[in-house]
Amino acid sequence: MPTLRLVRPRKHIVLTIAGGTLVTKGDWKVLEADPTSALLESSGQWENWILGSPGNSNNMRLYDKSDTKVMLLKGYVEGNSTGDGEILLPGFGKTFGDEPFQWFLGS
Repeated sequence: MPTLRLVRPRKHIVLTIAGGTLVTKGDWKVLEADPTSALLESSGQWENWILGSPGNSNNMRLYDKSDTKVMLLKGYVEGNSTGDGEILLPGFGKTFGDEPFQWFLGS
């Protein structure tokens, strides 16, 4: 099961990405967080359109339990092992923060 590390100075959160294929939805869950970092929710669904999403964007979108788009991982579908991310729902970053961050693909 792949993991994604979300990082910003002195803070990190590790997510697991499970289920589905690159063209379907699956589940995400917080696996590990820095003691000073937390998201508003610790699980939800992801969506990853390998052929590109509307507007020719190749990003992974993360949704909360109410199916609201909360986070965007830019360039994930392009096979990158690192990239930029952003919190889309104000306040979802909780103590991790809502500012742009970097993501790194683990194994």
